[in-house]
Amino acid sequence: MSSVYSLATVLCICALAASLINFVSAHGVTRKLMNTVIGVFVAVCMIMPVKTLIGDFKLDYNVDASDIEAYSADAYNDAVLAETKSMLEARLLSLLAERGVKPRSVEVELKTKSDGGVYISEIRIYIVQSDSGKAGRISAAVEGEFGRKPVIEVN
Repeated sequence: MSSVYSLATVLCICALAASLINFVSAHGVTRKLMNTVIGVFVAVCMIMPVKTLIGDFKLDYNVDASDIEAYSADAYNDAVLAETKSMLEARLLSLLAERGVKPRSVEVELKTKSDGGVYISEIRIYIVQSDSGKAGRISAAVEGEFGRKPVIEVN
């Protein structure tokens, strides 16, 4: 709190000094030069206490290297899962397009094993009513390609 008080005090004194200098300065050709000098003075007077205030603010980082490694490993795994999911969904859309089916949407849900492996836990395909007659062929094709029977919902 004392830092904020000293900041306010310095700014008030700076503004008062700048006003007095501006009042006593000549009003001729040097007026523009004096206004520039006063502007720079006020700017510096405003920046220095803020710099000091920020300099007084210290953060104590007690981060263990193993925490960083665990976080980066989790972030990497999440990125790999997201990319794999995206690629599998693109392949699923391509497979359905080959069969003449344009689904409303598809979802491939991935899970990780304890050993770090990835597997498909669920495949959901949302199709339109006009494609509901193709559900059996869609299911067989997806199961043959992905090794997992899909859940097909008709909207």
